[in-house]
Amino acid sequence: RIERARNILSHELDKQITVAYLAASVGVNEQKLKEGFRYLYDATPMGLLLDLRMRKAYTLLEAGQQVAQAAWQVGYT
Repeated sequence: RIERARNILSHELDKQITVAYLAASVGVNEQKLKEGFRYLYDATPMGLLLDLRMRKAYTLLEAGQQVAQAAWQVGYT
């Protein structure tokens, strides 16, 4: 379930995701989700989301996109 939650984060970078939404999506409570992320990824769900967004934004910028476009595609307004 934790890996499924990570996949949701990876595929929904442009959405406003909360821990509550993520936990409900995979069928665990928020505390178990946080514990699982800490165990598997040594990060919180939101910390991992930030990392995924920054990596994707970097890739988009390297590909020549404008900062505003890259930011929008990874969920920043």
